[in-house]
Amino acid sequence: QRGGVVATLDCTVEGDVRQVGKGSVVVSKTGKVDGNISESGSGHVKVHGEVDGNVTERDSGSVRVYRSGSVDGNLAERGTGDVRVDRRGSVDGNVSETRGGKVVIRGTVDGNVKETGTGHLQLMRTAKVDGNVYERGAGNLYVYRGAKVDGDISEGGKGKRINR
Repeated sequence: QRGGVVATLDCTVEGDVRQVGKGSVVVSKTGKVDGNISESGSGHVKVHGEVDGNVTERDSGSVRVYRSGSVDGNLAERGTGDVRVDRRGSVDGNVSETRGGKVVIRGTVDGNVKETGTGHLQLMRTAKVDGNVYERGAGNLYVYRGAKVDGDISEGGKGKRINR
């Protein structure tokens, strides 16, 4: 798809979904993608339903996994957009952000969370991470009381670790 919105409404997509340009990819609550999602433009990826594959955003758009959403794979933001996993949302894989966007985790990540750009990484009080948490860029690492991390928590960039 080029320049439009790709939406899954009450259906299952067997295979990969690729969006290029200004449009977005929206997986509705009753939607399912059995494959990978790739968005490389100013659009966003919004997961309300289920993705059995990886989600990658390569430009200025953001990726959000809503409270009813799940990603059974890795989630990567390689552009300047943000990553957000809402409370009750889940990612069964790693979450990474490599440029200027921030990462906000309120839900569950069954893997590592890594931010290596200029944005901040925030583990809110309802966050649960089964792996390690790394902040390696210029942003700060915020860990709110109640957040649970089974692995290591590390701030190795120019920013600070801030406990709240």
